[in-house]
Amino acid sequence: MRIDASSMRESECPGCLGTRFSTIPGREFLSICDDCGLVFDNPRPTPEVIAAYYNKETQYDTWIQNLEARDRLWTRRIRKMSQHRKPGTLLDVGAGIGQFLNLARGEYELVVGTEISSSAIEIAKRLYNLDILKGTIESLHFEQRFDNVTAFHVLEHVHQPAAFLERCNQLLSPAGRLFLAVPNDLGSLASRVGRHALKPIELSDAEIHLSHFTKRTLAQILSRCGFNLIHISLDPFWVVVSSKEYLQNIRYIGMGVLNRFTKINLYPTIWAVAQRS
Repeated sequence: MRIDASSMRESECPGCLGTRFSTIPGREFLSICDDCGLVFDNPRPTPEVIAAYYNKETQYDTWIQNLEARDRLWTRRIRKMSQHRKPGTLLDVGAGIGQFLNLARGEYELVVGTEISSSAIEIAKRLYNLDILKGTIESLHFEQRFDNVTAFHVLEHVHQPAAFLERCNQLLSPAGRLFLAVPNDLGSLASRVGRHALKPIELSDAEIHLSHFTKRTLAQILSRCGFNLIHISLDPFWVVVSSKEYLQNIRYIGMGVLNRFTKINLYPTIWAVAQRS
């Protein structure tokens, strides 16, 4: 079902709150901000519609069917984080069914997770005995600050990414670290050759991306929200059977080398580490 556009049109850029943006020719469902360059879906579904979508009972069935492959995914991310993480505590925003927090428990003094999906929270409790907090970080109250905050493939789903990042900043301890991963919807090789062209949001989509970041727009919004970007590269995001791991590794390493020496990211994802200013 395609989203009804009539009541969900944005009057300001969700990245910088500017009011000067224009429609992208040929893709009238997308707007680009004249000030910060962020590309975002406009119109877009309401937060209530998105919350209902991710609360479907069957939403995480494929995750449960692929626990072993997803464990390998999270192990790769934990290993990648080790280069920049701070000792101490961890807050994971958009914790899903809790696999990452379960594997990260031994790395931190305390791990805390948030999630908007009741079904995901129930699965996390059943599989890993994790008590994940229900709600957005903007709505939840925390008694402490955290040395590390992670948000893997969350920022593209939130309606106000600037407000989200400002809240992440508030929740970090001095010199705390923020770890982000987002899709490379506009810059990946597949998008450049038209294989994964953006299309209007439909509720049948596997993912609902509201904002489409590039390395430049991600760096800009982090700076505006009180962060210093200290590392940007590729997120090792794949979930495949073990026999196909080596192919994904080859692509990841190859495109990583290209990104390192040319600053061109053709990979499907972006990984960023920022420190609280």
